[in-house]
Amino acid sequence: SVIKSSTDSNTQAVDATARSELLSFRRSVSEAAIFGEGSLSIGRRWSVGGGARIFTNSIEDEGRSGTIDRVENRTRLRAAGSASATWRPGVRTTVFGRVATAYRPGGVNAEPDAQQDVYRADRLASAEVGIRTERGPLSLQTTMFGARWVGVQAEELLTNGLIATINAGDALNFGIEGQLR
Repeated sequence: SVIKSSTDSNTQAVDATARSELLSFRRSVSEAAIFGEGSLSIGRRWSVGGGARIFTNSIEDEGRSGTIDRVENRTRLRAAGSASATWRPGVRTTVFGRVATAYRPGGVNAEPDAQQDVYRADRLASAEVGIRTERGPLSLQTTMFGARWVGVQAEELLTNGLIATINAGDALNFGIEGQLR
């Protein structure tokens, strides 16, 4: 499959009392991607799967706040993928595992009060293992998961009431969830 998308936004903040432009921002994003996914049965009890997405982002950011202009144009080629394995030891039990990666492009902040003029792309890697089983009228689903997020993008509220994007740091998330019915 191939995806081609384009987003254009023009944002302006104007001080109505002074009749002056406070902020002007234009962003144009074009993305083209090729992705695919497949699975393969290995005997009656095992299956493996995988997927990949190769994409290119072209981003044009232009921002003006007062007399300060910020322009950043960039094109990046990236890849994200996933892999999974499933084992069925019995008719009513499935054990599974999955790993995946994701990416979100960076950009430019037009507002001079922002902590960062330019914020970086953030990246996510996740993994999960789990089991689903039925015994008589009961069913159990349990999953353990973990994720590592590098360069988390977050919004910051500026003193003038406008919002800018920053890289707030890195994050780790681990957990267990389950359901018994």
